[in-house]
Amino acid sequence: MNGFAQALGGQQHKEQPGPPQDAKAPQVPGTEPKQATPEQQRVYNRFVGLSMAMLWSEKFMAKAAKIIKAHPNETDAMAMIGATIVQRVFMAADDQGEPVPPEVLLHGGLEVMNEVATFAQAAGVQGIEPDEIETAYYLAADKVREGLIQAGKLDPQELAGQFEQIKGMAGEEKLANVQGRLQGAQQKTQDALLSRGKGQQQQQGAAV
Repeated sequence: MNGFAQALGGQQHKEQPGPPQDAKAPQVPGTEPKQATPEQQRVYNRFVGLSMAMLWSEKFMAKAAKIIKAHPNETDAMAMIGATIVQRVFMAADDQGEPVPPEVLLHGGLEVMNEVATFAQAAGVQGIEPDEIETAYYLAADKVREGLIQAGKLDPQELAGQFEQIKGMAGEEKLANVQGRLQGAQQKTQDALLSRGKGQQQQQGAAV
């Protein structure tokens, strides 16, 4: 590829599941295409390729399928899967002396989330909307940010700068819409878990 200008402007079309031969990331919400350096592009391609390989590996697919089927909220489930993949790949690259820059983490993370949505559909989830994928992306971004900061692998100020750039380009109306969907997804998970807990208590009481 010639850089992020092309990568961020095109949608990836897949004939079958599996790691892409040449990664092309969707547009990160609220951003404009920008030219990447050859080194940034190399790191980006490696990051996305390793993430895809992990997602579609036999061992991880089994675990991810269990998460999808057991979780009461498919959006949150996708976020958990995407965050796990991104964080593991990030940590491995950092340990090998090839750190992933924040801009690659954010842009590549959305492509990973789109692939997770493809996996979720293959696992039986129906009717995943683009808004759900975007919401899952932001939920996953929060999980990754918290995990990497706690591990001492990420400078919170550096990543915050990238998020502020995205927020500035998105505009207040877009941000309000995303924030509302984030809160709705989190509330849906809490309500479902609470309902599940009550159901288990009722079953235990009936058994006694």
